[in-house]
Amino acid sequence: MVRAKTRRPNVSAFDRLEQIFITGRIQRSDYLCFSNMLLSGEQLNEHERERLSRLFDHLRIGRIKLID
Repeated sequence: MVRAKTRRPNVSAFDRLEQIFITGRIQRSDYLCFSNMLLSGEQLNEHERERLSRLFDHLRIGRIKLID
């Protein structure tokens, strides 16, 4: 029987997310990582999905700046 892999997001990724909310800046590599998490269909719980949605909302309205 084949089992589907259930990968949990890296805890340090969500630690980075908190730092992004504090500084108001996100690096492009982190942006791509979080975009991939949200769009890839990874097993995210409701709280994790809400945090990622909040990040993208803040980016859209300019509260968080994308830096290179």
